[in-house]
Formats: sequence, structure tokens, C-alpha cells
Amino acid sequence: MVKEVKWTKYLWLSLLSFGAFMLELLSIFAIEVIILHVDIQNYTM
Repeated sequence: MVKEVKWTKYLWLSLLSFGAFMLELLSIFAIEVIILHVDIQNYTM
């Protein structure tokens, strides 16, 4: 018995992962600048 996965499941999974990645970028570049007053140009590798 083989279950088929609809393409919408993959679409929602990709949108969820993209949203998580964008939330991470928002937290790095927006929240740290606003709350912690950290300048992005002073980051080191």
C-alpha cells in the first residue's frame, strides 16, 4: 500500500521553512539593531 503525497504538502513545507529562515534574518538584522543597538558593520566572522 503506497500513499501518495499531494504537492500542496510540499508547498506548505517549503513556505514554512522559508518563513522560519526569514524570521531568523529579521531577528538578526532588525531586533538586534532596535533593542540591543548593535551595528551590523561591526560584526566579525
